[in-house]
Amino acid sequence: MAFLATWASISRGDLEGIVPPALSEASQFFPPKPSSPQDHLSLTESLWFAEGNYITKRFVFDAKAIALLKEKAGNGNPEAKISRIVTLSCFIWKCCMSATKALPSAHPKPSILVEAVNLRLRTKPPMSDGSIGNNFWWTGAIAQPMDEKSTELYKLVDSLNEAIAVHDNDTTSESNSKNHPTFQEIFRNLNWTYEWLVSSLDAHQLSTLKFPKPFSRH
Repeated sequence: MAFLATWASISRGDLEGIVPPALSEASQFFPPKPSSPQDHLSLTESLWFAEGNYITKRFVFDAKAIALLKEKAGNGNPEAKISRIVTLSCFIWKCCMSATKALPSAHPKPSILVEAVNLRLRTKPPMSDGSIGNNFWWTGAIAQPMDEKSTELYKLVDSLNEAIAVHDNDTTSESNSKNHPTFQEIFRNLNWTYEWLVSSLDAHQLSTLKFPKPFSRH
């Protein structure tokens, strides 16, 4: 975040917007841990760096569509506080499960949505904007694709909100850290589920970056 914010500021010619990096701040909250076992590293490589034929698509949801989805996610409760990020994540998850069920090779195993949670604002005190590093953690919600009731949008939203709420308290305290899934637990779950990994530029404050418009060529 600090690097990108500084990059954007320099691109705009705004030197006052440069964010001084806090190189060691994150390590004060999250001390280094032993390296992950080899089988977990192999799974990570297969999830993020595997070669293959990929298709990139862009889906645009306008304000009206998002409002309608949030209403469905609230299940008739007008007081429900549901973020658009959670709503859209679960809607896409629901569509992915429907597509998976339609495959000839479909298997009745659980589906897990793994969401990247921004930890910068969840530490006590919150980390500064200049904190360097990937300061996030994975949280997961599980559903049974073959059970139509468990794949209702509001059910998926409730499940994901509960998973994210675990991180709402101080993630660095010893008492709360026991409630957070470890990488080992997450990786074990990924071995026996259909996994869907999602993140949000907005949730990680990247949507606030202001890069200048590109120069037009005549």
